[in-house]
Amino acid sequence: MRQELQSGRRTILLVLGIVVLCLVFIKYVFMPQYHRQCENNDRIADLRSKYRAAVAAAESLQRETELAGKVTDQLNEYKVLFNNVMDDGMAFVYIALKAMEAQVEIVSVVPAAVHDKGTYLEYPVKFEVRGGYHEVCSFIREIESFPNLTEIRMFKITGYDNNMIRLPDAAQKKQKAMGEELLKIPPAKYGEVMATLDIVTYSCPSPVAGMHMEQITNWAVGRDNAFLMSAIRNKN
Repeated sequence: MRQELQSGRRTILLVLGIVVLCLVFIKYVFMPQYHRQCENNDRIADLRSKYRAAVAAAESLQRETELAGKVTDQLNEYKVLFNNVMDDGMAFVYIALKAMEAQVEIVSVVPAAVHDKGTYLEYPVKFEVRGGYHEVCSFIREIESFPNLTEIRMFKITGYDNNMIRLPDAAQKKQKAMGEELLKIPPAKYGEVMATLDIVTYSCPSPVAGMHMEQITNWAVGRDNAFLMSAIRNKN
């Protein structure tokens, strides 16, 4: 009987010892490792989230860089159109050559003030052109195909009346003051038309560009219409 009790006690003590060892193992070994593993999993999940965000940002940056490159290329193409050099009078020379090629006469040129639009400058000039209908249309197409940015905002073609065109009063006063004979616009041929064009040239909004565009009014070198003398000479 006593041996059986001692055997039972040893079994109970052994079970209790195993339980205690298990509790100690769980508390001091397993639980710290479990908490550390949970922290590592959270850290890994956070790193993966940051990695995905970084990859997305890198891909977005690459797309934005490519898009910026394309926009820059387009901007460089358009900037050339705004690089109008207006201080040497070559624009008027080009227009005069095109008028001669089209066999039309530019009988009136009225420059207006430069309009500062903030991101660009506008310089409007009003032309009155005389000639045959087809020749005038050909000249208008040449103006529209200028290499620099030029816009025809309005044009009107009417039958020509010899009494509808006269030199501006300012030009008459200037020529009278200089003792010169007043220029006369030669009479029109049968079937000629008069075209009125409102042309706008664009330029960069820099002070130099604005000064260059304002110098257009001085190209006439004493005449209000730089084309009129040549037109009269060609007409005669």
